[in-house]
Amino acid sequence: MMCEETSLTSKLQKSEPDLVGFTSLCIDVHQVVEGAREVKAFNPAIPVIVGGTQVYLNPAAFMDDAVDVIFQTTTKENLLGYFNEGVAKEGVLIKEDGGWLKNPAKSGTNSANTLEDELGEGGENLRNEALLPDRSSTEKYRKYYSYFGYKPAAIMQISRGCKKQCSFCLRWRIEGCREQELDREMIEEDLRQIKENTIMFYDNDLLGSEERIERVIEIFGGLEKKKNLIAYASVQGIIRHQDRLRELKNTGLKALLVGYESFKDEEMIRYQKNPG
Repeated sequence: MMCEETSLTSKLQKSEPDLVGFTSLCIDVHQVVEGAREVKAFNPAIPVIVGGTQVYLNPAAFMDDAVDVIFQTTTKENLLGYFNEGVAKEGVLIKEDGGWLKNPAKSGTNSANTLEDELGEGGENLRNEALLPDRSSTEKYRKYYSYFGYKPAAIMQISRGCKKQCSFCLRWRIEGCREQELDREMIEEDLRQIKENTIMFYDNDLLGSEERIERVIEIFGGLEKKKNLIAYASVQGIIRHQDRLRELKNTGLKALLVGYESFKDEEMIRYQKNPG
């Protein structure tokens, strides 16, 4: 919808979908709800589901008459449970009789609230599962993808979570405060799908661990055709791993993006800025 001028309704007319799904970041909430209403105006019988990071953080924002199912978390179990068995698994809310049922297969209790009781402190109990994307599904749009002047560009992730837990940041709340390296087989399989010459890593800190750096050098340095690599990094990571930067450059690293929240100690303390 960012690439084409075609309206959503005309797409619906052409494709006649059995179901429509929306994914939402924070800035997309109103557009997603409006999109859901447009689908229902076209055909009230089409089920509308929503998911994404903003849905994880605030599912109540999507409790609209036009939305039928809210995937607060996305895992193989709850996806297969809903689509194959018609049963909502953990982390899924389904609208029935005007109310929202939380895990109806388990309890059948009505809930118009978030799943905070099950998420626990910081959402430790429920997480989105790292699933291998099917990049061919966006083939016709990939020429438009760009990042910092590199076009076309792909994005990928090789680790999850952030142990710093800064007060202003949602990343650790979404992915957890324990950093985890993703399965190497899945990374390599995903890489085989990427045709673009540029890859943007959206890991919280590419230089967060020696293991992560070594993995990048091994996997991406061994490619027959080098990729342009861009990544987020922390000041601490750069200082700790200065000796590896040249190796990363030879691997294809073009840029590291670093966030500076403040130059005042008192503000850094208030932000609970933890060097990790």
